[in-house]
Amino acid sequence: MFPQTGPRPFPASRWREWSESLLAFRCRSSLSKIDTASMEALIHRVLEAVRFDVEIPDRFGKPVRPREWFLVPLPVVDEIVARIADGTLAGMTSDVRSAALVPIGS
Repeated sequence: MFPQTGPRPFPASRWREWSESLLAFRCRSSLSKIDTASMEALIHRVLEAVRFDVEIPDRFGKPVRPREWFLVPLPVVDEIVARIADGTLAGMTSDVRSAALVPIGS
């Protein structure tokens, strides 16, 4: 953890590496027996509403639209992992206004 001397900026160049590592660690520790392709498809469906819609150039200048960038608070990631582990994520979706998971249709 960072010392409590004020907010420390996280280098943008390391954000993807950090977030993937964090999610991988959390998934390995609690979801080791779940099919990863199914889990990824379910996460994409649940987080569809909060997908970060951006177009950026790749290293050759070609425009790319990342499909796996989502704007969610860390507690929502924790809730997603917990719900996958206990089997209750299937009926949930992301709510943009409340930045939380909500039952589908609410």
